[in-house]
Amino acid sequence: MVSLSVGVVDLGTLKPGQNVTFAIPVSSNQTVKIVSAEPAFKQEWFTLLTALPLDVSSRGNNTIKFMLKIPANIYGSFNIPVEIKAVAEGTTLTATSYVKLTVSEAKAEAGLTEQVVGWLSDPTVIFLILLTILIVAVASRRR
Repeated sequence: MVSLSVGVVDLGTLKPGQNVTFAIPVSSNQTVKIVSAEPAFKQEWFTLLTALPLDVSSRGNNTIKFMLKIPANIYGSFNIPVEIKAVAEGTTLTATSYVKLTVSEAKAEAGLTEQVVGWLSDPTVIFLILLTILIVAVASRRR
């Protein structure tokens, strides 16, 4: 009996407007011909880079490569199914991979003002400032 299996791809955290190339691992216990690889939704984000049909043997590292283009105004977590279809000995085989990703805004580095405000909101820093003012006040009265 012929089998087709595919791996899951976790792209981690990406930024809006970012492009990334990735590969879905594909394996079979016999030689099969991959005839299609299509995302179930968000198809406009994906470009298939591997020419199909693709012969997949039971040996070696077989992959189907895609380019993913994240739109500039998109945020959130996604788990997008990608359906892979193959043909072997007159039988059509189907396997589903998943492309996992999170799209989030890149955090901007805090400027000097934000850092100072952050420090001044720390109770330890406030205590040290007040202690310093008290020591300076006591020292100036003794003179």
